[in-house]
Amino acid sequence: MHINRPLQILFTFLTVMFIRGESSEAQWNLEKTDGNFRVYLHENWKSNHTYKAEGLYNDSMDNLYSFLLNFRNYPHWINYCSGVELLYAKRDSLYIYYSYYDLPWPLADREAISELRITQLSDSVIHVISLPSDTNFRSDEKALRVTQYFESFTIKAISEEKVLFRMQGSYDPGGYIPNWVVKKFLTEGPYDILLNIKEALIGGE
Repeated sequence: MHINRPLQILFTFLTVMFIRGESSEAQWNLEKTDGNFRVYLHENWKSNHTYKAEGLYNDSMDNLYSFLLNFRNYPHWINYCSGVELLYAKRDSLYIYYSYYDLPWPLADREAISELRITQLSDSVIHVISLPSDTNFRSDEKALRVTQYFESFTIKAISEEKVLFRMQGSYDPGGYIPNWVVKKFLTEGPYDILLNIKEALIGGE
């Protein structure tokens, strides 16, 4: 397994700086809301493919954190994800995994190798950054390898039984996809994730 540490450290730094630079409320448009769930697109989403979303849950920070690190369940709550294989794990610090996305025709399937880097900022706040990894692993000839994306997740305990989950990221799926399809993915994908997490937590997964 090969991990380019200097490259990943630089990518992490640039990702955090980009997120901070894109955080002005005036730059975001609310696309979808349902009480406790909200999804926004950046005003320049056509060029930067950037979204942010947040959900409020009646559950504990520990339960939500454990749920997010249960990689085998990803196909049950992430749209079009049909398979995940955990490649490396350093508990509560770094996880590397391969994921496959079975997209509807006529779109080509996608695959990615991702790193989750976890930082506990305080007793009530956990921050996670997801980045592409250059770890050596097989490639599926039927799928496009996605290598241009980042996601930032924040889990914040409001109380012992209430937690705020925030997502922000940018995703370039590669290949040609019409803007209206990209917009749907950037809006519906995060919203469905928020809803699916709620249903899974209530269901006791």
